[in-house]
Amino acid sequence: QMCIRDRYMGTLYVWGSNDSGQLGIRPDLGIEMYETAMFPTQMLIDGIDKNKVKAYDLADNMTIVLLENGELYWAGLRLAYKPEQLIIPADKKPKLVGACHKAVAIVTEDNNIYMKGSFLEHVHENLETGILTADISVFNNGEILKIGGKYRNRFAIVKH
Repeated sequence: QMCIRDRYMGTLYVWGSNDSGQLGIRPDLGIEMYETAMFPTQMLIDGIDKNKVKAYDLADNMTIVLLENGELYWAGLRLAYKPEQLIIPADKKPKLVGACHKAVAIVTEDNNIYMKGSFLEHVHENLETGILTADISVFNNGEILKIGGKYRNRFAIVKH
């Protein structure tokens, strides 16, 4: 997979393998399940005019996107072939996002971790939303500066 990745507000373009829907561009491709986007294709999110992306991460089968308005979207896992909104509590402000094999993570400004899929163990699940939360004591309650992963490996850079 290849993608354009930076920390500037802008529009997200993706290309590469889309076999799990991880690129979030399904409406732009045909009906075949195992398609590849050979050229940069804009990820479209319903209802967002310019799709101003603040942060995102892309793994082998999932994508997570944070828009400048604080909304979060995910795609992939052969469940979401175009971005679907991921809801966390309204009083939480997301600051970081990370993706790895079968999971995405959101770190909020108050250092809470919310997940879709099992990014960390020892989690609590909201049965209404399916969103998981993690206990950050595993990081000795330090400030998470970066979180992510590749395939089944995960990492966090933590300031103590």
